[in-house]
Amino acid sequence: PGFVGGPARCEGAAVASMVTDWSNATKAANLQAEYQKSDVVRQRAGILALLQPKLGDRILDVGCGPGYLVRELAEAVGESGYVEGCDPSAAMCGMAEVRLEGLRNTFVRIGSAETLPYEDGSFDAVVFSQVLLYVPDVAQALSEARRVLRVGGRLLI
Repeated sequence: PGFVGGPARCEGAAVASMVTDWSNATKAANLQAEYQKSDVVRQRAGILALLQPKLGDRILDVGCGPGYLVRELAEAVGESGYVEGCDPSAAMCGMAEVRLEGLRNTFVRIGSAETLPYEDGSFDAVVFSQVLLYVPDVAQALSEARRVLRVGGRLLI
């Protein structure tokens, strides 16, 4: 509801899933190396600048991958804030958990963008960074983001 043109479906979802089988630990590790490249580091800095996380914010990173952005967001929101990462890949969530070790204001869980495992109004901000191209039902994912955002919350795509 609320999206012009009806549900958006990614026609290449089957092909994308073949290329992006993040349950494969080797492929996931290769992607993790990509996240360390300077252009991706700059992209994360741009996301932080646009989102402007505040101390105490509760933020969700949908499709968090190996957790680089979750860590940077957690540092920005401080101990009074909270950042959660959600990713459908157990391998990615495992890498994120290692990266976030020692941070008490983070949590990572396995989950789908189309059925976010959170209560309504749970977050001040939701971030989709380079993930919607892998989501079969983009309209449903955006509806879920709206559902888990508090009134007046921020969505960054």
